[in-house]
Amino acid sequence: MQLQRDSNSMYNRSEEESLDIRNFLYRILEYWKLVIAGVLIGLIGAWLYIRYSVPTYKGKTIILLADGEKSAPAMDMLLLSMGYYNPRLKFENEVLILKSVNLAERVLKKVPFEVSLIGEGRVRNVELYGTEKPFEIEYDPAHPQWLGEYEVTILSQNEFRIRIRDAKSAASYLYESDSALSCSSIKELEQIVSFNEWIESECYKFRLIPLKKLTEKANFTFKFQNRKGLANAYAQQVKIEPAAKSSSGINIELTGSSTEKIRDYLNAFVQSYIEFGLELKKSASRATLDFINEQLKGIEDSLIVAENILQTYRSSNLVIDIQSEAGELLSRLTEIDRESSQNQLKLEYIKYLENQLNQRDLKSELVQPTVSGISDPVIINLVTKLNDLISQRARYGSLTADNPVIKELTLQIAQIQQNIRDNISGLRNVLQMEQNTLKRKMQQLEQQLSKVPKSEQDLLRIKRKFELNQTLFTYLMQKRAEVGISAASTQTDVRIVERALVDNIPISPKPGLTYAVGLMLGFIIPVGFVLTVVYFNNKVYSIAEIEKGTSVPIVGIVGHSKRDSNLVVLDYPKSIIAENFRGIRANLEFFKSTNNGVLKVIAVTSSIPGEGKTFVSINLGSVLAMAGKKTILIGADLRKPKIFKDFDLLNEKGLSTYLSGQDSADEIIQHTVYENLDVISGGPIPPNPSELIIRHEFEVLINQLKQQYEYIIIDTVPVLLVSDSIEIARLSDLMIYVIRAGFSPKEVLRSINEKYQSGIFKNLGICVNDFNAKKGGYGYGYGYGYGYGYGYGYGYGYGYGYTDEEEGEDVNVGKKKKK
Repeated sequence: MQLQRDSNSMYNRSEEESLDIRNFLYRILEYWKLVIAGVLIGLIGAWLYIRYSVPTYKGKTIILLADGEKSAPAMDMLLLSMGYYNPRLKFENEVLILKSVNLAERVLKKVPFEVSLIGEGRVRNVELYGTEKPFEIEYDPAHPQWLGEYEVTILSQNEFRIRIRDAKSAASYLYESDSALSCSSIKELEQIVSFNEWIESECYKFRLIPLKKLTEKANFTFKFQNRKGLANAYAQQVKIEPAAKSSSGINIELTGSSTEKIRDYLNAFVQSYIEFGLELKKSASRATLDFINEQLKGIEDSLIVAENILQTYRSSNLVIDIQSEAGELLSRLTEIDRESSQNQLKLEYIKYLENQLNQRDLKSELVQPTVSGISDPVIINLVTKLNDLISQRARYGSLTADNPVIKELTLQIAQIQQNIRDNISGLRNVLQMEQNTLKRKMQQLEQQLSKVPKSEQDLLRIKRKFELNQTLFTYLMQKRAEVGISAASTQTDVRIVERALVDNIPISPKPGLTYAVGLMLGFIIPVGFVLTVVYFNNKVYSIAEIEKGTSVPIVGIVGHSKRDSNLVVLDYPKSIIAENFRGIRANLEFFKSTNNGVLKVIAVTSSIPGEGKTFVSINLGSVLAMAGKKTILIGADLRKPKIFKDFDLLNEKGLSTYLSGQDSADEIIQHTVYENLDVISGGPIPPNPSELIIRHEFEVLINQLKQQYEYIIIDTVPVLLVSDSIEIARLSDLMIYVIRAGFSPKEVLRSINEKYQSGIFKNLGICVNDFNAKKGGYGYGYGYGYGYGYGYGYGYGYGYGYTDEEEGEDVNVGKKKKK
C-alpha cells in the first residue's frame, strides 16, 4: 500500500510538472505576434545593414623567409647554448618587423594613399581609388597641406565647386619632409574653380585633374592624411600569420573597401620589405668599402711619391739595377716589410673594432675581419652575428628602447661585444709579438745592407719603399674589388611565393550570415523578453496554478466579455459568457449536496478590486433568475455601491439605510425589469460601513429574505481590504471567491487556502474569471462534461467581451416582466 501511495505521489508530481511546463509554454505563445514582429525587424535590419554597409574585401600575399646566415654550425650551437640565438626567435622577430610602423612608412612612400577620395551616393559613401577615381588630386609636396575635409560638387566638365566648412583644426602636413605642421590661417572656403587650376593658400596647394567624363551635381569629399598616422593605422591593420606549421612561410593579409588599393599596398609592402633587408645587408659592405678607401688614401699617396723618387734617382745616378747580393737582401727585406704591413693592417682593424665596440649605442654594422687579413673563425663568426643583431635592431626603427624585443636584442649585442673584446685582446698580443720578431729580423738585414755600395743602398731603400706601398695598394685594391662584387651580388632572404591576390567576394557583409544573425537576434531578443516577463510575472493564469496553490474546489470558469454592460447573461443569453454562468449554475448542485442540501445564500467576494466579483454576482443572479428561481441581488459593498447603475435603479435607499434603521426591508427591495430578479442596492455611503455589516439587523434581513427568495446573491467587499466578507461568510451557505486570470497575484492563493483550512470560509468555491485558454494552458471542465477552452474571460469592469453570436444580431434579452 505504501509503495502504491508513493507511486501515485510521484505520478501526481510528474503530472503537475508537465502541466507547469505546458502552461509556461502556452504563456509564451501568447506573445507570438511579438516574436514574429521581432523576426521581421531582425530581417529588415539585416537587409538595411547589407544595403547600406560598405563592402569589405580581403587580400593576401605569401612570402618565404630563407635563412641567409652563413655562420658555422658550431658557432650557432655555441650561441644557442649561451641563450641568445634561437632560429625560431629570428622568425618571430621578422614578423615584428613586418608589423612595424617603420616598414609601413616606407610602403606609404610608394603608394598614393596620402589623399583619400570619397564618392557620396544615395545609398552609401564609397572610397574611390585608382581606376575608380573620376579625377586626380595633384598636390605640391613642398607646400603644407591642410588635413581637414574638402567638399567637391561637379558643376560641369570644366568647373566644380569646392568648400571648406569646418576650419577649426589647423593641423597640416608637409609631405616633402614628412613633418606635421600647424596652419592657423585656415578659414572656410567656397568657390568655383576650373579643373587643372591650382588652388593655393598658405595652408594648401593642389589642383584637380579630370580622368574621365564627370557626372554633374555629383558630390565628393577628399582629405589629406598624415602619413605617420596613416602608417600607424596600416601597421595595425596588416595581419601576419604563419603559412604552415614548422614553416618559414608567412601569410600577409589586409582588409579594406577597395580591392585595387589592397592589392597595391600588399605588393608595395613586400617590395619595401625586400628593399629594407637588402639595404641592411649592404650596409656592412658600405662600411667595409669606407674602411678600405680610408686605408688606400695614405698608401696611394705614398706609392706615387715612392715611384717618383725611384724614377728620379735612377735617371740622375744612372743606376738601373741592383747587384745579386743586394737584390737578395732587398727580396728578404721586402718580404719582412710585407708581413709587417699586413700585421699592422690587422692591428689597425683591431683598433677600429675597439673604437666601434666602445660606442654606447652601436648602430652601424662592422667591417668584416677578413678585409684586414684576419682569418680567426671565432672572431669572424662573432662579428657576423653582431652585424646581424645590429641589422635586426635597425629594422625595428619604430620600437622604443623599453620594448621587450629591443631589450633582448640589446642584451645579445652587449654579450657578443664582450666576446669580441676578449678574442681580439689575445689576437693583438700575438700580432705585437710577431711585429717585434719581424723588427729584429729587419735590423739584422739592414746591418748586412750597410756593406753594399752607397749607390746601391740608396736605390735599395727607395725600391723597397716603393714595392711595400705597391704590395699594400694591390692588396687593398683586390679587397675593394671583392667587397664590391659581394655587394653587387647580395641577394634577398625573402622569396615571393604568391603575389597579392584580392577576392572580389566581400568578407563583410555576408548576406547569408547577416540574415541568419538578424533572424536569430529577431527571435532571441523578443523570446528572451517574453521569458523574463513570464518568469517574473506573479499573476495567476492557469487552472493548474490554482489547483497547485489551494485545495479549494472550483465552482466554474468565466471567459472574457467585450460587452459594455455587466448584464451579459440577460442581454446576450446565447453568448459564451452566458453559457459559462449556466455551467456555474449547474455546479451549484454539487455544493448544495456538500452543505446538507441547503444552498440559498451565496456570497461573492475577491481579494482585491478589479477581479470581477460584481460582474460574477450580477450574472450569477441573472442566470438563476432566468432558470425560474426567484433571486435577489444584494450590493453589500457599502463603500463603492454600483449594482444599481447596471440595472438603472435608484440608490437613495438601500442596505445602508436599512441597517441604520432608516428604512424597512420591503422599502429597500427594488424590482428590476427582469422576471424573478430583484435588487437591494448598497444605498448611500455610510461613515461606518464595517460596523453596519456586523449588526444583528443584517442577519435578520437575510433570514427574512430566505423566506421570500430561492437564492440570495450577496456582492461583498474584497477580503484583503476589510473584514466585512468574513462576517457575511458566516451567514452564507456558499462563498464564491473570484480570481481573475492574469490579474490576481499568486499570493492570494495562499490566503484563500489558509482561510479555507482554518474554517473561516466553510463552504468555499473558486470562480476563475477572465480565463484565457491560451494563457491558462488548457481547457477545463468541471463535472458536467463541458470544456472552457475558448476565448478570453473577464470580470470586473465594462467594455470587454467575447461572444459567439453574430455581430449586429438583435439578441433577445432576458425575459422581462409583463407590464
